[in-house]
Amino acid sequence: MLFPEDMTRLTWIVSKERLATCLQQLAETEAFQPIDRHSLGELEDLQPLKLLLQAEQRYLRFRAAGQLLEGLPEKPLLNYEIGTLSSSTSLPQGAVQIDAELFLWVGCNPPADLKPSSPPLERPSLALTEHQCRLLLATADQIGHVEDWAIIDGWIPRKKTERFSELLQHECISLTPAEDSGVSLTRVPSLFRRHKALEGFAALMGLYGITGYRELDPTPLLTISFTLMFGMMFADLGQGLLLSLLGFWLYSQRWPRSNSTLRHYAGLLLMPIGLSAAIFGILFGSMFAREDWIPALIYHPMDEVYLSLAISVIFGIGVLCISMFIGLLNAWLSGHLKERLWDNFGLIGLLFYLALIGLTLGYWAQWTGLKYLCLTLASAGLIIMALRNFALMEQEPIGLRLFATLVETYDFAVKFVVHTLSFVRLAAFTFAHIALSMALVIIVELLSGHAWLAWSIFVIGNILITVIEGFLVCIQVIRLHFYELFTKFISGGGIPFVPLRLSVEHFDDYVDIGQ
Repeated sequence: MLFPEDMTRLTWIVSKERLATCLQQLAETEAFQPIDRHSLGELEDLQPLKLLLQAEQRYLRFRAAGQLLEGLPEKPLLNYEIGTLSSSTSLPQGAVQIDAELFLWVGCNPPADLKPSSPPLERPSLALTEHQCRLLLATADQIGHVEDWAIIDGWIPRKKTERFSELLQHECISLTPAEDSGVSLTRVPSLFRRHKALEGFAALMGLYGITGYRELDPTPLLTISFTLMFGMMFADLGQGLLLSLLGFWLYSQRWPRSNSTLRHYAGLLLMPIGLSAAIFGILFGSMFAREDWIPALIYHPMDEVYLSLAISVIFGIGVLCISMFIGLLNAWLSGHLKERLWDNFGLIGLLFYLALIGLTLGYWAQWTGLKYLCLTLASAGLIIMALRNFALMEQEPIGLRLFATLVETYDFAVKFVVHTLSFVRLAAFTFAHIALSMALVIIVELLSGHAWLAWSIFVIGNILITVIEGFLVCIQVIRLHFYELFTKFISGGGIPFVPLRLSVEHFDDYVDIGQ
């Protein structure tokens, strides 16, 4: 889906005694996200519940540690003590840490700094389960309270509305579309349904920011443009296949849970960009740093330098225009089109940029009519932006207004030229890759009298080029997207849709019981 799922605001009024049970019921659906901050009722202090839960966890830890010592003889050869760690104490010598709080000391003579802890005499009485307690603590800032009533307020995907209506048909609830809920759309979470193959690029997109509720999902555009740019800058059949195979290995292997997600995403990224590099290697006739092993299907970039530069600039013009058009579309969908029209990369900016392109084309092709038309449009765009900048500083002295207007208008015009020329790096890194490959080939040919050494250098050189230059090209492609493209249509201030769940991992993201 290119657009996020429509959201519905769910408001549910329950008695305080039922709050934990109702939250658990919502968590089991895995389709409800509490609102980012409460707007109905008052917050309630849950510190007593938190202290009670901490006491129960401490009791369970001591009980588990005590069970470790139950099987020891009455007079063991060594002494054993159970102690408690705190932020101000360090682990005593000879002690083994059991968990985040407890340690077990083993030795003959206890050290002076050892202070054994007395286990709790009885288990604290909790009327709720641990999951229910954690749900209450995790949603403490999202749940409002009015006297003996609690107000559960949050979001569900609109296509789940009928399911929740049936589930809560006997409850006091309100289901309102996000657009009519009275909450700013900037506070509505975004939920995108993407194909699994796009997960790696979606994770890369997350480094820039979260797409807003009424913004087009940039992941498909990122997938296409990133793959094409990388392939153009790292065109080599053999090295591209190496990257793709590395990505498949990272994706298919079972890794430890702590870093499996990162390697999974890395694999999903490397597979398509590696294949793109391999395809461009076929087009440019490059395989394992050599240009004499396979013929070029179109041309060798070093033989057509100006054509390569022109293709890079044309590609940049295309994606820049698409980015500004998407920015206008996002502004229209979110109801901010009027403000966007006067933005540097809004409608005036897009028309000015198209006029600059037409002016350049007119001079190059000697089309007098197009040249003067685009010159007029570009001049009109500059005048409009100058008047806008002048009007925005009406409270400032006239001298400062004129100087700031001149600077801002100059910056407005120069940005388009600079951003377009940034895409020259597509061809520049293509040439750099070829030059590095040629250097490797020259070294190998100089060592041709020692076959084993020449082949060793050839293999090692290809591996180094694949890893080091592949990393550098990735950085450059990310830079082009983050600075030249995404700044024109992504706010980056959205809220991800993260529904309540009963899993421990979910609670770790919301609340730290130990604090």
